[in-house]
Formats: sequence, structure tokens, C-alpha cells
Amino acid sequence: NLTFRVADGNHVKPLGTCILRVTKQNQTQPFEFTVMPKCSHDVILGWYFLKASQAVITCGRKKLIFDEMTFEPQHPNRLDVFTIEDCLIPARSMAKIRISSPRVTENNVEVIVESNKFLLMRQEVANPCTIMTLLNKSGELWVANGHNQHRCIPKGMRIGYAELVNPTCVNTLSEPLSHEDVTEERVSFIDYTLMLAPTLNEEQQTKLSDLLKKFPDAFEESHKDNRRRINVKYKIETGDHSPISQRPYRISPAERRIIQDEVEKMLQKEIIQPSKSPWSSPVVLVKKKDGNWRFCVDYRRLNKITKRDVYPLPRIDDTLDCLSKAQYFSSMDLFTGYWQIEVDDGEREKTSFVTSEGL
Repeated sequence: NLTFRVADGNHVKPLGTCILRVTKQNQTQPFEFTVMPKCSHDVILGWYFLKASQAVITCGRKKLIFDEMTFEPQHPNRLDVFTIEDCLIPARSMAKIRISSPRVTENNVEVIVESNKFLLMRQEVANPCTIMTLLNKSGELWVANGHNQHRCIPKGMRIGYAELVNPTCVNTLSEPLSHEDVTEERVSFIDYTLMLAPTLNEEQQTKLSDLLKKFPDAFEESHKDNRRRINVKYKIETGDHSPISQRPYRISPAERRIIQDEVEKMLQKEIIQPSKSPWSSPVVLVKKKDGNWRFCVDYRRLNKITKRDVYPLPRIDDTLDCLSKAQYFSSMDLFTGYWQIEVDDGEREKTSFVTSEGL
């Protein structure tokens, strides 16, 4: 859904992105480039490239100068760490990726891994400085994405650097950790002031804010996953009806990419899992008011054979009577409410959906 506004004021939609290796001053770094349908120049260096390269533009001399100290200093004991496979890291999340260091000479060795500062400056992706064990020159490393959009780390990218651990510099705890005197305190990243109406005075805002802070579990935080469930499981009663299997709908290449991204996000959050079910329903994309796409599954044929549960709806007048003495009114919305009711284990295969990649 990304569009660019060009110099003449028109909006152009890019064809996609790619990772290219740029060599400057005998140093090579991978950069993400956006592919445009047409452009006045073969390549245009953007702000992220200039920022990551610490470039200086001299208008008078019409030159682009790169700082010689930009690059990582060479160290004889420093080992490059590369990704083994493509990895998609959701926005403001962490993911475990597989890495390798080809120059490691031992099969079982401990190393200190540091982040690639260019990756941090360019994409806000970094891994914490950590000690890890490499088995057969490979291992798994946690990587954080601090950006508001998902980031794709391609296979073969230099994710960081490693150095062999000096055993004399590592302190090991000789006693097991005790949790007897430790009290658990939940750290909240919620800005409660955004929930308060501006019409309230300072005293009212303070009282309401204190009340909200007493129930932090009632609110979802953007950096958390979506696996919170209520203690209810939903059953899909279809009787003896045979499984319904449908083919995926015909979609454009752009829509296919959106569906793939959404499926990958749900897999990362463990909301869905690969299936071999005899049931399948096609996926449809519905455009939201804000221009983004909503991932939906067309369960109409499944609904036709499902025995419906009929529950009495509450009467509006009874609800209003309960609020007769209320002084404060709030409107709340469930965060991904569709995922908060878990499907019964025996009914999950009926919810299978099919894409161009399979079930």
C-alpha cells in the first residue's frame, strides 16, 4: 500500500523492494532498494542510505563525501555472522533467526555476538549483545524490530559480528537463583492519558487514571502477542455432513503478497498453524476505511451447514436502567476480539483456509 509522491506532484506505486550490495571505499554493505515502474535515473540514493553511510553533501563542490570512519573497524579476531534463511520480523517484535559464522574453526564454541550498526540505523533491526554457543558453525539468535512496519531479513545478510569468548572474562553463578523474595511487578507501556476525555478536570483525570492502572490486564499493549484467550471454546456443529473443500479465489500478485504477509504474521504469533484438513475455505481481502486490508475467510458454505446457536440479546432499555446512576461513560473495543474465543480442538479442521501457498 506504499506510494511515493514525485517531484511533479503525482503519486507512484512501487513494484516492490530488493536487497542490493553496495561497495564504497572497498567496503560492501547490503541495502534495501525500492523498485519503481519508471524513474529519471537508474538509481536514487535515499535518506536511509545517506544516514547509514554518514554521507555529507557539499553543494558548492557538488560532491557526496563518505566519512572514512563510517565502516566497522577491522579486527583480526572478529567473525562475520550471516543469516541462513529468509526471516520476517513483525513490527515492534522479536523473532529467533538461524545464523552461521563460516570462519569459525571449531564445531562447538562460545562466542559474543554484537549487532550490525548499519542494520540498526537503516532498518531499526538489532540483536542484543549476547553470549551464545555455535554448533557446527551455526545457532539461533534473537533479533528485535523497533520499526512500525515488518522487516524482511534476507538469507546471507550480515546480521552482526562475533568474537570468541575468553573463559577468564566470563563469570558463572555458583548458586541457583532464588525467587522466594521476588515480587512480580508487571511493567506497563500503556499511555493511559490517551484514554481520558479532555473535558475532565485535573482531579477527575487523576482519579480515572489511577482506576485504569489497577486493571492493566484489561488492556492490550502493542508490543505483546495476541494469544490471550477467555475460558470458552467454540464448537461448529455440522452433523454428519461431509467436508467442504474449496479452491482459492483468483487474486492479483499484489493481493497475493498481502495474504502471504498476513499469514506469516499469524504464524509468528501462533494464531494459526499449517493444516492437512479435508475442509478448506478461500481467503478474501476487504479494504478498510484507512486504506489498509482486512484478512478474511469466506465461510459462507460452512455457515450454511452449521447448526446455529440462538442466544437472547439483552434489551437496550434494561441496559440503560443499569446505567441510571452512572457518572462516567466509556466506549471500549475488543482488541482482535475474533481471536479471543478459541475453537474447540475437535472442530479446528473445519476452520482451515486455503491460499495459493496451500492450507
